[in-house]
Amino acid sequence: MAQLPLPLIWDVFAVNTYFAVSAMFWYLGLLPDLASLRERARHPLRRAAFTILSLGWRGTAAHWRHFEKAYLLLAGLATGLVLSVHSVVSFDFATSIVPGWHMTIFPPYFVAGAIFAGFAMVIMVLIVVRESMNLKQPDHRASPRRDE
Repeated sequence: MAQLPLPLIWDVFAVNTYFAVSAMFWYLGLLPDLASLRERARHPLRRAAFTILSLGWRGTAAHWRHFEKAYLLLAGLATGLVLSVHSVVSFDFATSIVPGWHMTIFPPYFVAGAIFAGFAMVIMVLIVVRESMNLKQPDHRASPRRDE
């Protein structure tokens, strides 16, 4: 009888849940921008599409209050999912029979590695954006001095 690959099944559930929550977190952050695009759209088809995508966002105080609560809730849920996803992935290695890989220290290593890798990715993307969009701060030290 073949053994079911249970760690891999949990991995699929963890990664898909993390993806779904991340997509909701991203989409929720877009709601004010989509409403702004709705207001600027001149073509009726685009206006209708942005009306649907903005979910009736009007920017009222009540909308902002609900927005902040939902954003905080999703951020907390995503934080827990980061810990669980990387722990589950590390258990894939920890349950293997490869010598040196079946260690209980793997979950904290994977979580710390994910935090560092995510931070490094954000820095690299921002460097590319800064260079490509010419968003550098002018260097006042390099400007020529006037000798009096």
